[in-house]
Amino acid sequence: MRWKVLILISLLGITLLSGLATAFPAKPGTRCPLVLNNYPIVTDTLILPDWRPSRIRWNLINPQGQIVSFVDANINQIGAGSGGPIGTTTWLVTTNSGFQEIPAFAEKGEYRMNAMFYDKFFIFVSQTGADIYSINVGDGSVVDSLNAPVSYILSVPILGDYCISIEIIYLIAAVIIIPIFILMIIDLRKGARKK
Repeated sequence: MRWKVLILISLLGITLLSGLATAFPAKPGTRCPLVLNNYPIVTDTLILPDWRPSRIRWNLINPQGQIVSFVDANINQIGAGSGGPIGTTTWLVTTNSGFQEIPAFAEKGEYRMNAMFYDKFFIFVSQTGADIYSINVGDGSVVDSLNAPVSYILSVPILGDYCISIEIIYLIAAVIIIPIFILMIIDLRKGARKK
């Protein structure tokens, strides 16, 4: 009987962890670096004279062209602008914004990492963007998706977009722990009333 249980547990473990040995370059939870080193961008100085980008927004775009998550960060270093074609300035951007993870239960396909450079001048936002690299996302296991984030993009009028990301395992833990905590408080209060 003991051997049957051990074999069943082993088979279950192999099934759940089989996604760890896949040959795909990316799966849910894979961390993608957000790094640029002297990346040239060209800004149009006819609209806003000599605007200098100071922020970067990394957009993770799924195969259908929808933004599934994004990271907003400051640009670490920007090289001196040089003249390009008439009315443009070329900047060299160097930044390390950390990582962005492939979301949980991501569909298979080619995702794109897009960098949008911008600078806010009062209400006016001047921006330019470029696809930096693509990521071939394959199948992952349930364990991979449990350790990956779920992202929700919240659009607030006038203030802009906010990306809320939480890992599924923490969300599941909160859904289980919070009701237990509430039931414990109710039970303690009932016990205090009986005295």
